[in-house]
Amino acid sequence: MLSEDAGATWRYVCEPYLTGTGVSVLVYQAASNGEVVAAHQDALSRSSDLGCSWTRATGSISGLIVVDAFINPSNPSSVLAIASPGASGGMLLASSDGGVSFGPALLRSGTPPVNADERLVSVEIAASAPAVVYATTFAFPSASSPGGSAALLRSGDGGATWARFDLGLARRCR
Repeated sequence: MLSEDAGATWRYVCEPYLTGTGVSVLVYQAASNGEVVAAHQDALSRSSDLGCSWTRATGSISGLIVVDAFINPSNPSSVLAIASPGASGGMLLASSDGGVSFGPALLRSGTPPVNADERLVSVEIAASAPAVVYATTFAFPSASSPGGSAALLRSGDGGATWARFDLGLARRCR
């Protein structure tokens, strides 16, 4: 649903029209300039006319499963997205043209600080400090890691370097 009048009225944005298939949109993100990006399982799409028309992002994100996207609150031309080629792995990709195209990965599963069995799950940019980026990782339990793993990653320089903070996963069900 989209509102162009601060919530007084709403208009439905039809997901099959947006995605071109029956897949669901996982995340919508609106920029301060009115542009919208939509992460869906088979692409990232963007709209510059409040959802009336959509174009798919190109570049390194093409053909990947997109699970999250975040527009820089202070610079709508800067968009980060998390995508993967399939059921495992993942990468953090950056766009400097509002989500039209994406370049090389800033962060990738299997490259420190992300363990090989971990998936990148989410990304956010701090509103008060746009160079601060947060990402999260998760790995299901396995023979080598019976409890699974999760971590919060923090970059203070826009994604060039990262600090890892492991999160304890306590098994709650037996």
